[in-house]
Amino acid sequence: MKNIYTTPVLVLILVLIFNTLQAQNQQTKQLLFNEEYETAIPLLQQQIRQNKNNSSLYFSLAKAYENIDKNNLAITNYRKALELQPNSIITLLNLSNCLFHSGNYNSTIKHLQQLHQLDPNNRKGNLLLAKTHTTLGNYNKAIKIYNQLIKKDTTNANLYKLLGKVKSRQQDYVGATNAYLKSYELNSNNLAVIVYLADNFYDMTAYKQAIAYVNEGLRKYPQNNILLKKKAKCLMGLKWFFDALQIYSKMEERKQLNANGYKMLGICYMQTQQYEKALNAFEKCGSTYDKDPMRNYYQGYCFLKTKRYDKAIKHLENAIFYITSPSKSTMHLQLAKAYGMQREFAKSIAQYKKSYELKPENNILYEIATTYEELETDKKNALKYYTQYIQQSSEKEGKHYEYAKSRILHIKEKIHWEK
Repeated sequence: MKNIYTTPVLVLILVLIFNTLQAQNQQTKQLLFNEEYETAIPLLQQQIRQNKNNSSLYFSLAKAYENIDKNNLAITNYRKALELQPNSIITLLNLSNCLFHSGNYNSTIKHLQQLHQLDPNNRKGNLLLAKTHTTLGNYNKAIKIYNQLIKKDTTNANLYKLLGKVKSRQQDYVGATNAYLKSYELNSNNLAVIVYLADNFYDMTAYKQAIAYVNEGLRKYPQNNILLKKKAKCLMGLKWFFDALQIYSKMEERKQLNANGYKMLGICYMQTQQYEKALNAFEKCGSTYDKDPMRNYYQGYCFLKTKRYDKAIKHLENAIFYITSPSKSTMHLQLAKAYGMQREFAKSIAQYKKSYELKPENNILYEIATTYEELETDKKNALKYYTQYIQQSSEKEGKHYEYAKSRILHIKEKIHWEK
């Protein structure tokens, strides 16, 4: 005989299960809303065990992992959600975002292209696609996307800013500047755009234009460290070292200089012939700059100017050891002078010759000739380099040219009488 209570009991059990699931769902949603992701994750995992075909549960679990910076676990669960619901635009977008932040750019593009097929006008997806192309160096593709977005939203200052950043990476400074100017026109309060404009004008050696925009920025953001540093950098580009020094000195007083700031301060002191203050500033760069060839060069130059030749030699030798750029010639030249001041003429000549090999300037021949006169009683080498200097000199007047001619005559006369 059939139990008349079976059906009501079964219904009651189902209702209890349903209510329990509803309560769990509500609790999980509340935890996610309160950003209590660590607590929500085990509940979501339990719900998934009970319902393995629910894409929204995988999506919620992935989102929770993403919010606590566990991108690999987030990606795994976004992929499971996508398997269950292949055309979910929000899942494709979130998965792509996680892949991008994990550095998996090729997969990012693959999923964003799928998203584009489903929703060609998805703004967030298109922005992320342009950003990914920029990261991969596909600048033309990124520019094409930004231009398409700008056509649909011509008053969006941020789009022009992003376009300018890509063009800057292409070293298309004119194109970048035009984009930044449009962004500035639409929103002149954007500090980042002001900084980008200053950087772009600086890169084009348009220092006065850069300063003009920096000054505009400083009217809106007085004493902003970033803008003050940009202004000082442009003043140095104009060789207005006294003006730049005022900025760096005030920043030092406010204890707002980092290691590079002290390096810039040192250069300003050096260029204004305050060599002791320059050396003090360079010292404050700290050990981070011990192997910086330029700081060693500047220190060597300052020691040379203050007649501490042993220290000058040490730092100039360091500069040459660490340098990999064309300025190595200048460093050899200054080291040669330092050795000369120490009356180590053989070492001085060797450095002059290295400088000449790297950058064959005629004045170096003159220095080699005069140093050989100091080094050797036999003046034949001096005669050789004086003659070479005269032959290659484009300036037929001046004290060096006249002195070289007189020394040639004197040495030739001496050689003649010694025969």
